[in-house]
Amino acid sequence: MPSDENTLTTNEECLHLLGKIKQMSFCYRGARQALRWIPPGEFTMGSPQSEPQRGDDETQHRVVLTHGFWLAETTCTQALWQAVMGNNPSQFQGADRPVDSVSWDDVQDFLARLNGITPELALRLPTEAEWEYACRAGTTTPFWFGAQITPEQVNYDGNYPYAGGRRGVSRRETVPVYALPCNAWGLYQMHGNVWEWCQDWYGRYVAAPADAPAVDPSGAAEGLFRVLRGGCWFGGGRFARSALRLAILPGDRFADCGFRLARGQASPAEIVPEAPAERRAGRTRQTQRSGVGQVRMSQTSVPQDPATHLVAGTFMDRSLRAFWTECVAAIEKAQRELHPDADLIGVLCDAVRIGRELAQSAQRRKDQR
Repeated sequence: MPSDENTLTTNEECLHLLGKIKQMSFCYRGARQALRWIPPGEFTMGSPQSEPQRGDDETQHRVVLTHGFWLAETTCTQALWQAVMGNNPSQFQGADRPVDSVSWDDVQDFLARLNGITPELALRLPTEAEWEYACRAGTTTPFWFGAQITPEQVNYDGNYPYAGGRRGVSRRETVPVYALPCNAWGLYQMHGNVWEWCQDWYGRYVAAPADAPAVDPSGAAEGLFRVLRGGCWFGGGRFARSALRLAILPGDRFADCGFRLARGQASPAEIVPEAPAERRAGRTRQTQRSGVGQVRMSQTSVPQDPATHLVAGTFMDRSLRAFWTECVAAIEKAQRELHPDADLIGVLCDAVRIGRELAQSAQRRKDQR
């Protein structure tokens, strides 16, 4: 621990011997963050057509990452956020739990402040491709665990298991960042606990030339939403899949959203953290989820599923929100009483994704006028 509490210290341990993983860490005001070295490589991003409950935005394609990079072995803790920012916005308090209720914009402020203390760290968010590559750690299955997960492995809502899996506990809150297993590359809780912001704008995967992989992809050139990955304590098993993509406005805060730090080479210039002055003012909206899974917004209640909040606050006026809430309530009632094992909410979320894309297209046409 540093002698001056305001000093940031780093420690790099090059552990190539005996097959150990290269690791580094830094410490600021007593809060420590360890990072793992992720080597360059090639992998298949997205999910196959045969993967149950996949989304239509998960088109499989080959990706080459030409540079290795560092990735935090855990999501950012509340202790580190508090040390850097001087506050703790999290709904589920605990120094060793992930910070939650932070927007993509908030994370940019955090990065600017931390990089201002020690610029040589050059911390950033991972690209979406880097995130999935690190999550899979060489695997090709829906989860790095294999074809299935359990609540003993991942913090998700066990009432909604993946693809016919057994039901289990729903913790209804976050857990400490080291509480559940790490993957083969030493990264903890890449599935579940909190959604993790990525640097990319959300959009369809950019097509590479025929028979050629995408090289160091950085996502859409522009957009309305930023990408999140990994699933959360609030969502069912399908949302924790390695290939699942979520898109939220960069100013939105939810109690199931956090982030994981990255460091190191990445070719696209867009990964440089966006300066606070460059962001649109007044786009932040605070929302919270209670321990029983309710969502509260300043104007009206919105659905309880982690993907459905994309629409309710973004594209709907008040009259449509009321209709939306009634639809979700009817679907949940049907699932409880008629089809307890059906993934009806999953079907709804697929409809949400289509609606989101239509709204994006409408916005682009409006901007061109």
